Amino acid sequence: MKEKALIYHSNFPQGKWGTRITKPSGPSDLSLAYSPGVAYPCLEIQNNPEDAKLYTAKQNIVAVISNGTAVLGLGNIGALASKPVMEGKCMLMNKMAGIDGIDIEINESDPDKIIEIIKKISPTFGAINLEDIKSPECFYIEKELQNLGIPVFHDDQHGTAIVTAAGLENALKLTNRSWSEITLVMNGAGAAGIACLDMMVSMGLQTKNIMVFDSKGLLTIERSDLTGQKRKYASVESCSLEDALNGADVFVGVSCANALEPAWLKSMNPNPIIFALANPDPEILPNLAREARQDCIVATGRSDFPNQINNVLCFPYIFRGALDSGAKFINDDMKKACVESIASLARNDDKFGPEYIIPNALDERLGLVVSQNVAKAAIKSGAGHSVADQYGRCIESRLNEYSANYFSMYKKCSIDLTEAPRDLTLFLDAWDTPVDNCRQSTYAIAPFQKSCTEEKLLWIFNIDHKPWIAYSTNNNRLVKPMLERLSFLDIPPVPVTSLEQCKILEKIDSFCGILSLNGNALNMKFNAKLGTRSIAYLTLILSGVIDEFSSNKVT
Repeated sequence: MKEKALIYHSNFPQGKWGTRITKPSGPSDLSLAYSPGVAYPCLEIQNNPEDAKLYTAKQNIVAVISNGTAVLGLGNIGALASKPVMEGKCMLMNKMAGIDGIDIEINESDPDKIIEIIKKISPTFGAINLEDIKSPECFYIEKELQNLGIPVFHDDQHGTAIVTAAGLENALKLTNRSWSEITLVMNGAGAAGIACLDMMVSMGLQTKNIMVFDSKGLLTIERSDLTGQKRKYASVESCSLEDALNGADVFVGVSCANALEPAWLKSMNPNPIIFALANPDPEILPNLAREARQDCIVATGRSDFPNQINNVLCFPYIFRGALDSGAKFINDDMKKACVESIASLARNDDKFGPEYIIPNALDERLGLVVSQNVAKAAIKSGAGHSVADQYGRCIESRLNEYSANYFSMYKKCSIDLTEAPRDLTLFLDAWDTPVDNCRQSTYAIAPFQKSCTEEKLLWIFNIDHKPWIAYSTNNNRLVKPMLERLSFLDIPPVPVTSLEQCKILEKIDSFCGILSLNGNALNMKFNAKLGTRSIAYLTLILSGVIDEFSSNKVT
């Protein structure tokens, strides 16, 4: 693993993140990009600073900032050594949500100086992600930066808290419990642990039902070494971790490996919920937990076990929603919208159960559903403002926007129609025939007979000349034959999960067309005003949806 990781990072170009040009840069463009044309947007921004969002990349740039004092499980390794992690964060933001991250490593341990540095550079960015800054300084730094006029979010705190709360929300539903009635034991009282508790309390967990342990034992009111963040969760009486688990419903660990003995689980209430989130080795391995309690639900931070609690389920999408709604900060309503969106995606899957309480980290639905709900929550709560046709389109057009494979359709779709089947040629000949928005053309298509019935299957779009495909689900199951046919395309499909979303998509100006199934027939309806039906056509060809076209029926 070490050798592979070092080769991965050192191959040319070194690192894993960079910058790129986003506008034409030919000879005739340079006078617009720089002098003299660049003066005009400068003057517009001088007159109205908000215009920076219109004329620059500001509103899609997030600074990923660390001083390297609490990096992963490596501890205080310094600002420079934290750079690979910060680059990785930028890479994930871009891959998952089309955000341009800029990593900034600050060689400074004084929190007041860090705050001052960030304030001075903040005009460059649309938002700031604080990362791997040790506790308790991280609480103070984040609090002092909330009035910058842009979202400032410490992912180690709130990203962990949001995804943990989403998983726990579903675990409670599976075991018929409510937040207000459970008893919870937390092992670990650093930034992530305290933020998890704050989030859970906002969800309804009662403070009186919480017992919290740090490296020195239970947080009690008699201890003189507690920070303000820890003191609010201090207990009146002292006990051991083993004793605290007696009669508890939930254990959450953000501490260290093997902190939880299997025997201690036996005294927990029926259907205990175990979130052992220490990385890379959890407080207890899932197989050991299940040997002790067959009725338990277990989550970890690892991808090789079910129920991975991973911040990547949250941070790209909460930033996407915050940026696209013009939010000046990220509030509790936006965090709760993120929690509920993540949780609902898992609940709406057939796989939902004790070993699937949280979506997979690469679940493609997150980009559309979570970002959009966060943006709506921002606007509704007053943190953001409604920008006509902006946040939805940004989510759609920027999802995986810079992936090299995402928009290579045009490069790989050269087709020699002289070799095409007769029906396909007829279909091409008919393609230029005017089609009204309300008219449909029906073709028999055998491969989908047993897949689904009366289902809208694909929505094809051409946003800013960048094609992508959205598809619906059938009883919350993906239509496997269609996905298999699309698997060799370089355009990953994007799922949609409700009819309401479908209706919204169809109203988008760049909507191209719908393919739907009705019985054994494939129905196609295209927007004739766009002149972009060739995208849908090429998609049909490349995906192999030409098996049993009937004679030319397009009218």
